[in-house]
Amino acid sequence: MECTSTPDLCATVRPLVISPVTLLAAFEQIPDPRRAASVVYPLASLLALTVSGLLANQQSVLAIAEWAARQGDEVLVPLGLRAGQTPCQSTVQRLLVKLESAALSTALSTAMATRAPEAGARGSQGIAIDGKAQRGRLQYQTDGCPVHALAAVLHGTGIVLAQEAITAGDDKAEAELAVAPALLDRLDWAGRVLTGDALFCQRHLCQQVLAAGGDYLLVVKDNQPTLARDIAWLFASPTGREQPMPLRDERVARTVERGHGRTNDTRQLVATTDLVG
Repeated sequence: MECTSTPDLCATVRPLVISPVTLLAAFEQIPDPRRAASVVYPLASLLALTVSGLLANQQSVLAIAEWAARQGDEVLVPLGLRAGQTPCQSTVQRLLVKLESAALSTALSTAMATRAPEAGARGSQGIAIDGKAQRGRLQYQTDGCPVHALAAVLHGTGIVLAQEAITAGDDKAEAELAVAPALLDRLDWAGRVLTGDALFCQRHLCQQVLAAGGDYLLVVKDNQPTLARDIAWLFASPTGREQPMPLRDERVARTVERGHGRTNDTRQLVATTDLVG
């Protein structure tokens, strides 16, 4: 399948390659909840097989087991399974019910983070933070795995570098802001830029990222009324004039997307430091 977006956009989306060795090494750190006498398949191999099935678009335990049974030795052996021997649906199902979800989440995040490309020059990588809820699990909070979490995702690859559990509460925004400092503190910000929606446009979060050697690019809305009003005033057209107020410091970036013989989108960003201080 070819990328139908612009060439520049396709070039920024880098494929992430995870080897079976990486998965097995990550899953070997997870405690095995099964009785030793009943173990036929190694825990790491079962989990690596399950992840591989999910990546192959198998959406249920039955589909994963049936998919595994169709695979050849070239797929099974690198996952630590014996040639021609795959687990049945009930074997995978019983394991997943007993598994400690928090340990699994930590192991996967660690494995993915080690595959993240290193940041280069200042501003060379973006990290987006956002709160997410797992659909269909809101009524099942008995296994210690967070249903709500604040995640830090690397632009371009979609790798989740870290996440913090969000305590259930009436105000989801306040809960996300409460765990945001702990999440930022877990990341290396050298050469990286924090991105997020208007909720995270908070002075203490910006100062935390700057102190760690990073930068930030955040949306400004009415939760910061003074800043939003100042920005609107700076770029607004003065009364009786067609042109906005001239900026002492003005830097412009402009992109034009064309296709099928016409211009589809034109985007322009104006940056200024006129409001500093």
